[in-house]
Amino acid sequence: MTTKLKYLPLCILLVSLAACSSKDKHENNQAVESQTQEDTVSLDAINEKSDIIVAKDKLSADQSWQQAESQVLFPDPKIFYPKQRESLDFSETPNVVNDFSFLKDYERVKSLLNLNRDQIFVIGDKDRDTEENNVLLDLSTDEYFKYANNLAINYVRYLKSPNIQPKQEFEKTQDYENRVKQAQQDAENNAIDYDVDLLQKALNRSVEDISLALSNRAYHYDPDTEQLSLDLEQEDKNGSSIVVSKILLKVQPELAKLIVENLTLLKMGYVFNFHDNKLNFEGVFFYFNQISKANRSGDPVEMRANITPVFKPIEFKQKSVMHAVPASPEIPEKLEATPFKDVLKAPLWNFKFGLENYLSPEDLIKKYQKQQEQEQAVSEPVQESSAL
Repeated sequence: MTTKLKYLPLCILLVSLAACSSKDKHENNQAVESQTQEDTVSLDAINEKSDIIVAKDKLSADQSWQQAESQVLFPDPKIFYPKQRESLDFSETPNVVNDFSFLKDYERVKSLLNLNRDQIFVIGDKDRDTEENNVLLDLSTDEYFKYANNLAINYVRYLKSPNIQPKQEFEKTQDYENRVKQAQQDAENNAIDYDVDLLQKALNRSVEDISLALSNRAYHYDPDTEQLSLDLEQEDKNGSSIVVSKILLKVQPELAKLIVENLTLLKMGYVFNFHDNKLNFEGVFFYFNQISKANRSGDPVEMRANITPVFKPIEFKQKSVMHAVPASPEIPEKLEATPFKDVLKAPLWNFKFGLENYLSPEDLIKKYQKQQEQEQAVSEPVQESSAL
């Protein structure tokens, strides 16, 4: 029997979920005591060198932003390219970590997962601008990987682009030329390689976080087989995209009970293994943030992240409807007609990150200019016949 969940207030949450290192490869049938603990946040930087996907010297500066924004209309969100530079929240600082608005959640969870160098985690960005895209974390297609790959490469190209103000009325030519050279040098110095660390941030920056409180959800647990099945339905904030997931996990009864009782408070994340510029699916985990210290007004001063082990699903299926008209009747109709796909065997695991699958803004401009010309050529005969 499938049980519908009801909202549970934070005050009932008496036990923190476990912090668990994927390095330790905890098995789900271990004693729950070995799976549960609580930890405080450590934001110390990890100085391990990340594998390079595309070296910065292989990428040119991106000089096409103004042209893309002024000359091309973007009616199709599936172009995998940001609409505006401002929506990326990118600045001129070389400290790319601070350019992502999900910094606190991201670092808090990262400190507890303690992943290997070749592993990536994704929790999404709870503050992501919905005007930027309506991409959800859907692993049944490669759309999400394409978008994140473009975002990472465009970021490096943006850093390589010098910020040069026009020559001022009373500025000497020599001073202007020196300023141009300095701006070009600064851009080169600020540029970074497209590495695994940047890919991880782009994957997180591209999608909303997976909040189970905001998802339609149901569960069923079989204590004899120790199998927990979860049905999740996540809708983007605009109501134009939806992802339905069916996940079957092996979880010991005590931990399953803890997860189910607090399911409305949890968020879900993914762990991937990176090899040969491809990602392989490692598993899912659940987490939530808890106030560990507050000021006199009750505002949080310190937060603690609580996290489960990483579970390797027995089964994982998804289906989705993307980029539909918000709240239109076609969404449930399309969703009903769409079959589930096996995520564990999905073709996106063959997707190779890097220049091979990169859609540049220059190519994007050509693509839409050609599309506009074709549409205009089709409409002109219709207008002529109407005039007759």
